[in-house]
Amino acid sequence: MKKVRILLVEDHHIVRQGIKQLLKLHDNYDIVGDASDGVSAIEKTKRLLPDVVILDISIPKINGIEAAKQIRSIDPDIKIIVLTMYEAKELITRMLDIGVSAYLNKESTDTDLVAAIETTMNGQVFFSPSVSKVMVEKITNKTNDICIPEVDKESYNKLTDREKTILY
Repeated sequence: MKKVRILLVEDHHIVRQGIKQLLKLHDNYDIVGDASDGVSAIEKTKRLLPDVVILDISIPKINGIEAAKQIRSIDPDIKIIVLTMYEAKELITRMLDIGVSAYLNKESTDTDLVAAIETTMNGQVFFSPSVSKVMVEKITNKTNDICIPEVDKESYNKLTDREKTILY
């Protein structure tokens, strides 16, 4: 079985080392490199061509948003897993628009990180539970803003409460 080649991008040394040690517990992962800033991340991505880049957003020189864009342009098949403390809807949406495969907050468990790697390697997206909640809220709000159909009051008043809930 082919090992998953991982590049880890995290500016805090102790956090980076901890994640590396965690991932080394899994025989099917090969940590091919690590970087503490966006410039190094892009350089190492070009040179190492990892399967997965685990990327923090708040990194020096070039932030994680710009680094993700450049990594995506190097090879669109590289899976980008965002691991960050930021959960703003706009930021999550922006990263998804760039094409990241997973988005986890730093309160996620080691099991979540492993699940994110496995899920993305199977061609699916992964969100930690708190990020999923933010995405559901965003989708719900967006849907409510866009898809409210016009109704005439008389027809609307004939509907049961359950029918109103389902339709609107």
